[in-house]
Amino acid sequence: MNERRFSGDVIADSLDVIDAPLLTAPTQHPIEQKGGLSPSKLSRAKKLLVEKSSRDIPLADIARECGLSRQYFTKSFKATLGVTPHRWLQRYRIKKAKNLLQSTSYAIAEIAIECGFADQSHFTRVFVALTGGTPAAWRREYRSL
Repeated sequence: MNERRFSGDVIADSLDVIDAPLLTAPTQHPIEQKGGLSPSKLSRAKKLLVEKSSRDIPLADIARECGLSRQYFTKSFKATLGVTPHRWLQRYRIKKAKNLLQSTSYAIAEIAIECGFADQSHFTRVFVALTGGTPAAWRREYRSL
């Protein structure tokens, strides 16, 4: 078996936050957040991002649902979670893709579309950036586990 470990394993472990209940409060103390989203706005934003994860949703729409401007929403989201909404969504999509790669025999192109990527090339670029390896290599390594 290939002993290569993907650098995304650390990211994948930290992505458990994504699968945690979406309505939980942020981990930081409210006083430490300085400009962060309230727990209710954060859970609303995550819920919308997850519901719309298989297609593009304008950030302005999510911000509007939270009663904020797009710029203030983006800044507050990052202050709360340490990543932009776009990066959080990419990580969510990659985690979803990993589950599909491991548990199904779907073609990688189908998984890419199912997870909201424009095409297989876009999916592969993001996957490599976050994990250090290709989707096919990840599937080979982790499918047998």
